[in-house]
Amino acid sequence: MKGDIIALIALSIILVLLFSAICVGTFNETQYTVTVSGKERAPKTHYVFCEDDKGNYHEFICVDVPLRGLYYTSKIYNEIEIGETYEFTVIGYRIPFFGIHQKIINARTKEQENDDK
Repeated sequence: MKGDIIALIALSIILVLLFSAICVGTFNETQYTVTVSGKERAPKTHYVFCEDDKGNYHEFICVDVPLRGLYYTSKIYNEIEIGETYEFTVIGYRIPFFGIHQKIINARTKEQENDDK
């Protein structure tokens, strides 16, 4: 009986920590200005390979993010062109050991950015 209660408390703590980690990774936003050097489709994932003006390599993905109500990432991916420079808004963290990539939620070309000013 006492062991069941401890197991239930431990499971509850793990679930709260897991949900918190998912929310933190879903709601932090970062901006990158990059030039797209390649794209690749994989089942349920679209990869975008980029380089910034300092020569740093970046690898992003386009996948739907239900917690943000984002269900049109295929459209974002299809509008991205190799060789173009974009201002990407991404969420999440890049953790290479676990194969986790930042997710693109918005892509604007330099021309679109200048039109807004």
